[in-house]
Parts: sequence; C-alpha cells; structure tokens
Amino acid sequence: MEERKTMGMEAAVAELERVQNQILERISKLELNYLPQNDVSAAVSVTSPQSTCDTQARLSNILRSNSVNDFLFKKVPADYYDWSLDSRRDILAAASIDHLCKSIVLVRRQLNLPAWVQEVEESYYKDSVASTIIPGLLIDSQANQNFSYRDGILRKDGVIYVGSFGDLRQKLIEEAHSSVMGGHSGVKGTMKRLQLFFGWDTMLKEVNTQAAPNVIDCSDRNNSKYYVVVVQYTARFNAETVKNFCICSTMARYQKRNSTVMRLAPEETSISLTGYEHNAVTCIGMKTDIPVILDEAIVKLNPDFFWLGGGEIDLKLGIKTPEFIKFVKPFIVSCS
Repeated sequence: MEERKTMGMEAAVAELERVQNQILERISKLELNYLPQNDVSAAVSVTSPQSTCDTQARLSNILRSNSVNDFLFKKVPADYYDWSLDSRRDILAAASIDHLCKSIVLVRRQLNLPAWVQEVEESYYKDSVASTIIPGLLIDSQANQNFSYRDGILRKDGVIYVGSFGDLRQKLIEEAHSSVMGGHSGVKGTMKRLQLFFGWDTMLKEVNTQAAPNVIDCSDRNNSKYYVVVVQYTARFNAETVKNFCICSTMARYQKRNSTVMRLAPEETSISLTGYEHNAVTCIGMKTDIPVILDEAIVKLNPDFFWLGGGEIDLKLGIKTPEFIKFVKPFIVSCS
C-alpha cells in the first residue's frame, strides 16, 4: 500500500513538473514577443542561440562600429513567409504591420531611342524653360496646362520643345528648310513642317531595354545602375516615382540620357550584388555598396522603429529609424 502511494506521489510530482515546464516555456515566449524594442542587450541575449550565427554577429559588429546601438535581431520559423502580416507582426512584436518592411534591388535601365530624341533631351541642359518646367511636371503632371513631359521629352501645346543648349534648334531649321520637305518655302512654311514632323509620336517607340553604357556601376550614388529600395509590405510600390527621382538627381549635369525605367533586378543579380538570397536581403553589410532609397512613409512611422530582412531567411532585423538613416544615409523618397 505504501509503495503504491509513493509511486502515485512520484507520478503526480512528475506531472506537476511537466506542467511547470510548459508554463515557463510559454512565459519565455511571451517575454520574447513583448520585449521592449529599445532593450537591445536583453533582446540579443534572449533570441540568440547559444552559438550566435555568423551573419548576426557580422551585422551586429558593423552596426555597433558605426554607432548604431538601438537594434535587435530575432529568429523566425522557416515558414514565416507563409504567415499573414498580422502573425508576422505578433512574432516580432512589431508596433503594427506597417512597421514590417522589405529591401528590393532595382536595376536602372534605359530605352534606346532615335538619335534626334537624345539630342532633344541634351538640349534641355541649362535651358531656363526646361529647368523650370520639368521638375514641376515630375511632381505633378498637371502642374502646367501648356506643357507635358513624357519619356524624357517636353512638349508645349503638344509640340516637342527643343531647348537652347547646343545647336539643335539651328540644325533642325536648316534641315527642314533645305530638304525636299522644306522646299525653300520661307520661315513660316519651314517651321510649320518642322512642327508637324516633331508631332510624330511613333518615333518614341522603344527599341530595347539594355542598360546604357554610361551607367555601369554603383560608385556614383546619383547615377547608379542599381538601387536598394526599402518599402513597407503594406505599401503599393510605385517605380515611377523612383524613376523620376533618378531623373531629377542627374538633371544638373550634362550627360547623354535616354528615357529611364526602373525594373526589379533578376534574383541572381540581387544575390551577386548584396550577398543575400531572396527574403533575406538587407542593406546592412552588402557585398556591393549600393545606394539605398528609403520610402518616406517609413520615416513617418510611429514609433520610429521598423523591421527588415536580417541577412538570412529566418533572421529579421529591427532598427531605430533615425539611427538607420544616420548610418545608411539613404535617399528619402515618397515611392508608395
């Protein structure tokens, strides 16, 4: 009888210990999920495995050596990207789903257009009208009722505007006047035919999308072939605004520019440039120093602490926005 009683007590103690362990495990998970975001040292000690992964250690050293202290890493399950944004928010203890962000690599390509189109674009350099009108139209296409701007060409009342830089205006007048089309019919007749010629929209047809040879690398952050753009998962990314930003950033310099388009870089190109695979891309510690564009909506988030890829598919990085900006020095552009 005593032996049975003893065995029963041992079984009860074992069951109690099992339940206690379950409770402690749940408490640990709750502490992990609701840990304050500015408690960096605690976060790293809780979430890091006993042997800290090389990527986390490397990126942590890069951040700390650049005076970034308000950040933390969190491991996530392998099926993290199969979860809803709400579930991802919960496991990261993010302030909202708007605080979940991603980094994408864009390649800047050019549309190779006829030579006369390139010359028209070059004629805008230092032209007072083009320099004033084009930036305004890039922000608001309806800003000026007399002008429109599309595919790198400025039009006034539907007619292509030729800038004052270079000798293109004179070349066009001479060509129209002396050719069979002009028929030496005087200034008015020549300009009328010239106007009709430049109203021929099909000449703007794309030929191919090969990158222009003058845009070859990332060394000039104002004229880079590639950009890393950080946007929210909840945002609708607008590549057109990024393209317009690239145009504006090079307006002040004379160079041959075809019409710019922004495209998502092929996955193998992204991996080669950043050193990170899909769903692991971060702009910290990339193999190539690619210029970064940060969506303005992220800067306006409250609290100012957002999440992005951490260099591995199952590793996420949370970081204080002002410290990220101070270290990465991104272009801040409204691109969503």
